[in-house]
Amino acid sequence: MTAQSIEIITFQLNDSADKKAFLEAAQQTQEKVKHFPGFLHRSLSYNPDNNVWSDVIQWQSAEEAQHASKQFMQLEAAGRMLSHVDTTTLAVSYGSIEMQGRCKTWMNNEGIKQEQAHGEIA
Repeated sequence: MTAQSIEIITFQLNDSADKKAFLEAAQQTQEKVKHFPGFLHRSLSYNPDNNVWSDVIQWQSAEEAQHASKQFMQLEAAGRMLSHVDTTTLAVSYGSIEMQGRCKTWMNNEGIKQEQAHGEIA
C-alpha cells in the first residue's frame, strides 16, 4: 500500500498584499483542488508570531501530490493567490504520513461537546 503524502507550503505575503483578496483567491483554488485526483484534505493557517502562512494538503499518494502541484499552477485563481505571496519566502516540502490522529466530536445528552482522539500508525 502506498503511503499517503503531505505537502507543506510555507510563505509570507508581500508588503502590498491584500489579505482579503488573498483569502478569496485561496478559497477559489480550493474549489478546484478538491476535485484533483488523490485530494484528501487542505488547511491554510497563519502564524502572527513569525508572519508565516502554511498551506498543508494531504494526498492519497506522493505521485498525486506532484501531479496536483502542476495542475495547481495552471489555475487562474492560483495566479491571483500567488500575486500576494513574497516568493523569496516560499518553501515547499513533501513527506509520507507515518501516523495520524482523528478526533470524533459529538454532543452528549446534556448538550455538552464531547471529543475522543484516535491515533493511527500508517
